[in-house]
Amino acid sequence: MRRLFAPPQVRLLPVLMPERHCAVRTSWVAKLAQALARGGERTLVIDAARAQIAAALGLRARFDLAQARLGDCEPAAARVDAGPQLGILPAARALQQAHARGASLVSELADLGAALAARGGCDLIVLLLPAAAAAREVAGDVLVPVVSSAAELGPTLREIEQVAGAIRRRDESDPAHPLRAAGEPRATPTFQLLFLGMDAGAAATLAHRLSTSLRAPTALAGAVQIARDLAPIAQAVGGWPLARLAIKQREAR
Repeated sequence: MRRLFAPPQVRLLPVLMPERHCAVRTSWVAKLAQALARGGERTLVIDAARAQIAAALGLRARFDLAQARLGDCEPAAARVDAGPQLGILPAARALQQAHARGASLVSELADLGAALAARGGCDLIVLLLPAAAAAREVAGDVLVPVVSSAAELGPTLREIEQVAGAIRRRDESDPAHPLRAAGEPRATPTFQLLFLGMDAGAAATLAHRLSTSLRAPTALAGAVQIARDLAPIAQAVGGWPLARLAIKQREAR
């Protein structure tokens, strides 16, 4: 009976995005979201990093989640329909406002039942986060899209270490973090490295080198050169230890 009446749970996949907009990462993350949806995951991309995911798919996002919270639009209206089993919800302003209140965005997502339930519900939230804001929002594994050029790799590695260190400090000072309330482990998450535009052998070599040099746990999520390379990665996501959110169900206004 408890299972029947328990609130539905949605898995949360945080994605670490660069502070400066990167069209390459945005394009690949958009393709990954499509691959997740094609693989059967009812997927909602919450863009809290101004990554312009909707634009990458040729769509226009009219509202931010913050406007839905203020009542300027219906929660479901802020969600962009991006295809079968795929939605996009811009939330950069909502993230800023949550942090200004001393809260986390994920602690407020449970109240989004109307938006999440639109067009068939949601199994997986892909939450795009800038590094500066990630520590307050992250539990479970984190996906990191990696561009392997020297100009891009260095900043990405610094952001991983920045986020890992901030999470360790958070866990020491905040034992009641909302993502651990349901029994999530108090541990630095694994940063799953997804190498963009690189073959599998080179990616494995680089991932091994990084695992020995970074002060954060990492794993090789995979490497992609063309869109169909994302299919096994989308399938692998289902086995990663992701945080879960209990979603409150309520009727849209």
